[in-house]
Amino acid sequence: MNDFTLLKELLNKDALVPIQDRQAKLKEKGRDGKSSYVVDLEDLPDDTLILISERFPQPNKVFDCTKKNGICKRADYVVVNEKEMIFIELKRYKGDNDNIKNQLRGAQCVMDYCVAIGERFFDCPEFMEKAVENPHFVCIMNIGQKQPSILTAQSPNNTPETMLELTGENFQYKQLLG
Repeated sequence: MNDFTLLKELLNKDALVPIQDRQAKLKEKGRDGKSSYVVDLEDLPDDTLILISERFPQPNKVFDCTKKNGICKRADYVVVNEKEMIFIELKRYKGDNDNIKNQLRGAQCVMDYCVAIGERFFDCPEFMEKAVENPHFVCIMNIGQKQPSILTAQSPNNTPETMLELTGENFQYKQLLG
C-alpha cells in the first residue's frame, strides 16, 4: 500500500474537505459563528487530501493552553499529497502574524502526529517522507476580496516565518506553492 492510500485510510472522512473535479471549497466561519466565507482551490493534483486540522482534538488535556506560547493553536487546513504539504490559515481580515505562525506550526504538529502513526503502527519508516520534506505555509486574508493578490512573497514559503500571504477567494493549487 502506498503512503497516500494509507494516509487516506487513517483519516476520518469527517475531517476531510470533499474534492470534486480537482476542486475544493475551504470555509472560514464569520465572527458570528454562523456565516462563512469560502475560498475555492482549483487544479488540485490527483491523490490530494485536504485535512481540516482544527478537527484534531484540543491538546489542553495534556498541555497548559492558558499560556500565551501558542502550543494549542492550529491552522485551518492541510492540503497533502505524496509530494508536498500545504498548511493554510484563513482570515476574513488581516490577522496577527505571530498568532498565524503559531497556528501554522500547530497544524504541522498535527501532521507530524499522523506521520508518526504511519511509521510506528504500520511499520512505514519513511511514511510521507517527500511531503514532510516539502512543506509550504500560506495565510489567505481578506477573503471577500474578489481579485487575488500576493501581499507578501518570500521564496520559498517553507517555514511559518516565510509564509506566503495572499488575499482573495479563488486560487490555483500552484499559486500556494510560492
